Amino acid sequence: MIIQLSWRFATIPSALQGLYAQNHNGRQQPTPEALMMIFKELSRLFKHTFIVLDALDECTGTDRSEILGLIETLVGWGLNNVHLLATSQKESEIERRLESLNCSQLDLEMTLIRRDVQTYVRAKLAEDECLRRWKDKEKRLIEETLMKGAKGM
Repeated sequence: MIIQLSWRFATIPSALQGLYAQNHNGRQQPTPEALMMIFKELSRLFKHTFIVLDALDECTGTDRSEILGLIETLVGWGLNNVHLLATSQKESEIERRLESLNCSQLDLEMTLIRRDVQTYVRAKLAEDECLRRWKDKEKRLIEETLMKGAKGM
């Protein structure tokens, strides 16, 4: 995120130059806390900073815990110009961690998404030259298998 924000400046931001110097001109890795402070400082320089985290449920173990901690930190800053959108399948650990943050949640209607996926799969089965020659029974099996595995995605 720091790199993406830095690209928006004509020169390297002084906060980033300072971090580089503090870490022996790049020979040492900065701490995660130092990186978060640089991100916070850089994000304050923009009218709006948008962060999109997709498929939190696909992160597991330590990675998931770290990402959820990152979200808690970002929200805890209370910066009005930092906007966060995180997507996930329903999972109790994620819901529990994010519940206390008092954030807006949007529950997508899975049946509508399922219908959209099904329409797309059927269209592809009808359009594809090779698949059009297959029997209806085989096409139904493909559709059912894809729909079962898609789980609204």
